[in-house]
Amino acid sequence: MTPEQREEFAIRADLVKYKHLKNDPKLRQARRKFRLSIVSAVIGACVTIAVMLMLTKSFMMALHGPDAYARIIAPSVQTQDEGALLRQALMPDPVSSEIAEMLSPFLQQSGPVAETAPSVAEDGARDLRVGIAPDA
Repeated sequence: MTPEQREEFAIRADLVKYKHLKNDPKLRQARRKFRLSIVSAVIGACVTIAVMLMLTKSFMMALHGPDAYARIIAPSVQTQDEGALLRQALMPDPVSSEIAEMLSPFLQQSGPVAETAPSVAEDGARDLRVGIAPDA
């Protein structure tokens, strides 16, 4: 066999192998499972992130109270359009409010340290964002 014939044979053999593999039911099932696993992983990650953000918002509402939470998010909300996704995500919703009500008894600030520490509710002008001086 000449080198040219050997190369042509190898190409034809690869095409036949590819055709048989493409029609192999086990391989097709494995590919389908792989695609579905990627999709389910992406959806699961998005749901996990959404739940974590909602719980963070609920925790902040329970810790600082709804009025102080509204003051904390006010600068971010004011810069957003009325129907913006970030604005909707930051604003209190019924689920976050209920979770905050359930968490608030566990986060009551009492004791000698809590009595001397200033809270957001007492000092509304204080800006809690790191590195930003309060407006004068």
